[in-house]
Order: sequence, then structure tokens, then C-alpha cells
Amino acid sequence: MIKLKIPDILKHNFVVGLTIIVKAVFQLLLLKSISVYFGIASIGQFSQATSFVLLLQTLLCAGSINYIVSDWIKTNLNEIDKKSFIGTLTSWAFISLAVISLSFLIFGNQISQFVFLSDSYTWFFEILASVWIFIIFQTYFQGLLSSYKLIREIFISQALANLTSISLFVYFCSKKQFEIAIVSYLLVYLFLCLIQFYFLIRKKIIEFSFFRFKFSKIIFGRLAGHIFTIFVTGFLSTLYMITTRRYLIETQGRDWHFVGEWQSILKISEIMSSFLGLSIMTLYFPSLSTIKDLSALKKHVKDNLIKNSTIIFLMLAVLSIFAEQILKLVYSSEFTHLAGLLRLQFVGDFFRLSSWVFTYFFLSRLPLYVFLIFEALFNITIYFLTRYLSADYGLTGLIYAQNIVNISFFFVALLIYLNFINSNKVKL
Repeated sequence: MIKLKIPDILKHNFVVGLTIIVKAVFQLLLLKSISVYFGIASIGQFSQATSFVLLLQTLLCAGSINYIVSDWIKTNLNEIDKKSFIGTLTSWAFISLAVISLSFLIFGNQISQFVFLSDSYTWFFEILASVWIFIIFQTYFQGLLSSYKLIREIFISQALANLTSISLFVYFCSKKQFEIAIVSYLLVYLFLCLIQFYFLIRKKIIEFSFFRFKFSKIIFGRLAGHIFTIFVTGFLSTLYMITTRRYLIETQGRDWHFVGEWQSILKISEIMSSFLGLSIMTLYFPSLSTIKDLSALKKHVKDNLIKNSTIIFLMLAVLSIFAEQILKLVYSSEFTHLAGLLRLQFVGDFFRLSSWVFTYFFLSRLPLYVFLIFEALFNITIYFLTRYLSADYGLTGLIYAQNIVNISFFFVALLIYLNFINSNKVKL
């Protein structure tokens, strides 16, 4: 395992933070372009499209990146093992490509109807199938760069790929060519794949000869375990978003304009969470894993809960004051009527972000099943509560549902933490 010196840690965190900032800026440019040139309804449709891509990534790719990061260096693979490792992942990539392509070819109309409630979006799935091989290999390449802590290379690749893709996206949005703009958005995976592959070859981490079809039961079995973990933590939450948007339109008679308003609020929340989540992850999680004394562990969690909650509260308070200006800046003046709901969203965000202190504790110190059950119950609860409250209270009900679940599960997480810490059932 690579041990970083303090200056390296600071440098590492700075570059990671810069990478997230760059991606957030590009995300803001995406939202701005869509809202200005296509309006609120297109925010909802674009969110549905990106969620579907994320759904497939989470199910078919995310487990592999976790596996690469955790096992590549830790197991000190020799060249033969590396070839078997990459060969198995290559086989998985082409198996998933075949499944995706055949599914879209045979059931394209049905999938379009399920996701967008219209069969006029089959073009999107055809494009997605054509770039899928780049999506999955880019996931592998980023995992390898992460395992070797080549954060600077990740930053450069993300900056160059996103800059090229977003430039094309904004240009075609200005020309009112939505379909071509979506193609430009998906091309980011092609650019990332090529740039990151170049870095891996240059650093002599992998070779062209590694990419041959191989199958290792041991490697595939471990990969399946990581995929299952990601399924519970990421797949369910993404599936919740897709099915809820569909439910609002199909069952409650809403439209994409209504969905777009809801997504406009959530997008700001997501971008804001990426910044605050980074500070919690980089300042709290690494030291959490190294503490061996129970009393020191209690003090560490308590101190960080107070510190992080204070920072989160102050940042959300400032954002609430300027809610109208934020909506106008990110989108347009057409969105400023959502300021009150955005402030309400921030209430639930405070509890959700504060609970991450406990979430990281679960991951670091408790059996994995505790975290998985917690995440599964969270997603199931918000799934049903959203449907119930949105039927009576509309857009406000959607925010109410999220707030109720976020507040409730903060205290659930607190109780789980206290139970394990007081009964001395934590891993030291």
C-alpha cells in the first residue's frame, strides 16, 4: 500500500477538489445551455437521459472501478495476473456491450416508452449503444489511474474531455439541435477513454497485449461482489429517480415541465453536495480508518459531526439568502419562482450531509451489511413517501418527502452509531 506524506496528501486533496470543481462548472454550463435554449421541460428530459446512463454505469461498470481501486495495488499483481485481470474485465466489457446493443436493437421502442413515455427517443439508445464500449473502458481506465493515485492525470483528462464535449454541446444547443447536443454530451466518454488510455500506456501500467479475452472465476467472483454492493448503494437510488419521474407523468398526469422544476432544484442540491461531500471525505474519512482506540474514535466522530454540521449550516444559510440569484445564474429568470422550494430543500440537505459522518463510520468500522441495509431502507422509504406526498402536495410534496426521509434517517444513523459504539462492536 502506498503511504503518502503530508505534503502529498494536501496536494492529492487539492487536485481532487479541483477536479470536482471543474466537473461542477461544466455541469453548470450544461444546465445553463439547456434552460436558456430549450426551457424547463428539457431539464426534466435531460435528467431522465443522464439518469439512465448512470443506471447502466452503476450496474455494469461501477463495481469494476471499485474492484480495480481496492485490489490492483493491494494484491501486488505480477504481469501474468495483470493480463488475467484486464482480460477478464475486457470480456465483461464486451459481454455487457452485446447485452446493451441487442437490448436496444430488439426492445428500443419499449425501453424508450419506459424511460421517456414516448417511442420517439429510440435515437438516444442507439447513440448510447454506439458509445457504450468507451463508457465501460473509461471506467476501467479511471479506476487504474485512481489505484496508482495519478490524480493529476485524472484532472487533465477530465478537464480536456469535458471542455471539448461541453463546447460542442453549448454550440449545438445554441443552434437548437437538441439531438446532436446529446451526442456531443455522450462523446465525453470517448475523449476520456482515449486520453486516460494514453496516460496508462505512457506510465507503462498496462500494455496493448493485456486486452485479450480471458476469464478468471476468482476475479469475476470478486467483481460480482463489488457490483452487488454498488447495486444497493447506487443503482436503487438512480432507479428511484427514473421511475419517480415516470410515475409523476404517467400516473399523476404531470408533464415534463413539472418534472423539470423538481430536477432544477435537485441539480443545485447535487452540485452543492459534491463540494461539501468532498470536504467530509478528504478531512474525515482517511483519519477515521487509522484510529485504534475506542475513546479516541468517539471523540473523532463527535468533533467532526459538530465541525462538519456547522460548516454545512453556514454554507446552506448563505445559499438560502441568495436562492433567487442562484437560480437565475444557474438557469434563467424563468426559474426564480422556485426559490422558496430550494430553501426548503436545503433543510433536508443539512441533515443528509451531516449524516455522512455516520455513513463513513459504517463503511469504515461496521460490517458491510449494516451499510447496505441502511441504504436499501433509505431508498425504499423515499420511493413510497414521494408517491404519497406528491399526489396531495405536488412539487412541494416531493421536497417534503425528501426532507422527512433525510431527517428521519439522520437520527436512525445516529442510533445505529450509538448502539455499536456503546456496545463496543466496532472494528478497531
